[in-house]
Amino acid sequence: MIKNISISFILMCVFVILFSFRNQHSETDIVYLDKIYNENEYIEDSILLRRKFTALEIGKDQITKSHLQVIYLSLLANLHSKKVDGKNSKSEQLFKEAIRISYSTNHQDLILFSNTYLGFYYYSYSDVVNALPYFITSSKILD
Repeated sequence: MIKNISISFILMCVFVILFSFRNQHSETDIVYLDKIYNENEYIEDSILLRRKFTALEIGKDQITKSHLQVIYLSLLANLHSKKVDGKNSKSEQLFKEAIRISYSTNHQDLILFSNTYLGFYYYSYSDVVNALPYFITSSKILD
């Protein structure tokens, strides 16, 4: 439990603090995405999570929908890993899809977020070897 809280706190810090240093996307966009993440990170029901994100996408442009999809897939992957209580192929697939979408939007903050989130997923299950490339990618984005 404490491990999950500390990982959530670290991810929230990455999402909030690092995004504040980016100039590619508007402040409103970053604040909005951060708000969405914070409002949904503790949901423990995948159906409720999907309903909330479906409602959020109504009336949004395709770019915003893609940004929301990155957050949704990351949260869903994390939720699934908590239910399984370990590394699993479904979570890894969802995290990697979130990374793919973040690259397709060219939103550096979401690329940073999704890589860091997958890195922490591997790290939280003591898989430092698989975590390292994602942390290195995040580090390069920050440089």
